[in-house]
Amino acid sequence: MKSSYFAKRLAGLACMQSKHSLTFCNEFVFLVAHEAGTDELWNKTANEIVEHIKLSERWCEVLETQAQTDANQEKLVIAGWQSSHEGYGGHVCIVIPGMMQNSPSHGIMLPTVANVGVSNFHWNHAGFAFSKEKRPRFWTWKGEL
Repeated sequence: MKSSYFAKRLAGLACMQSKHSLTFCNEFVFLVAHEAGTDELWNKTANEIVEHIKLSERWCEVLETQAQTDANQEKLVIAGWQSSHEGYGGHVCIVIPGMMQNSPSHGIMLPTVANVGVSNFHWNHAGFAFSKEKRPRFWTWKGEL
């Protein structure tokens, strides 16, 4: 099973729906990464996932257009934002095959993502998952899928 297909299916599950301001973006990203073949994101918060992939040699930071290109080639791509405020979580989601889409709030084209958070979806651009103030960065996993 392709990880992008798995991400789309998982984003729609009731168990991934937000509950009383508790969201599951980190668990969602771990499960998709596990399906793709890596367990290095296990038991990490969104902030810890971003910190890990920023420092890891197994991940490569890419620009928005490359993130979409890589996802279209079925590579594992994570979009993430790390909070600088202690006690406040960041956010992570998965870039999936699709097209770059205009994000009026960000003023740029952004890739298509599968998102689990306050709202869950698998068809909108990353601007729906990250506010203008929380502009995401993108990393592609160097491992084989």
